[in-house]
Amino acid sequence: MSRKENIVVCGPSGTRKTFVFEALGQQVVEAGMRVAWFRLDDLGALMRAHHADDSVTRVVARILRGSHCH
Repeated sequence: MSRKENIVVCGPSGTRKTFVFEALGQQVVEAGMRVAWFRLDDLGALMRAHHADDSVTRVVARILRGSHCH
């Protein structure tokens, strides 16, 4: 948590990815930091939507700054 790095997790259905990372996310929030949670489909759609007007870089920067974080 102290390194504040992004984590991408991929794996087959039923391997408890969501369970583990919801628990990790809860710890991060309790430590006073922000968590952004994106499904791959949603993140892809966000990237495609902003690719058309070449604003992908701004959107990614906004995500990394936390304006889309929960």
